[in-house]
Amino acid sequence: MPQSQRPPEIEDVIKEKLDIVKRAQFIVDGLRDNGAWEMVLEDFGKECNRLDDNWCFVKDVEVWKEWRVTKLAVLKVLNLVDDYKADMDTAQAEIAKITSTDDAIIKDFDNG
Repeated sequence: MPQSQRPPEIEDVIKEKLDIVKRAQFIVDGLRDNGAWEMVLEDFGKECNRLDDNWCFVKDVEVWKEWRVTKLAVLKVLNLVDDYKADMDTAQAEIAKITSTDDAIIKDFDNG
């Protein structure tokens, strides 16, 4: 369906998904091949290894819980670029699904 014939709600969804794609692409492009970001990832990788290597020596349950939360946060940072790429891919797939469904409806309608 041409853009002018789509309901405003569909146009809003497409715009929202395009904004996600643009934002994620900007972030990924900014962090890719960024020397400072690579150093941050290296430091967080070392912290992740330190947590992995020493969790079994923690006797206090509260400290262990803090380490667990810290490990989750470290993993989030380490996977940040991949998470943005996944968000971008998901949004692009949703846009394609919405627009191809419009085309399929028109095609089915044209075929009678």
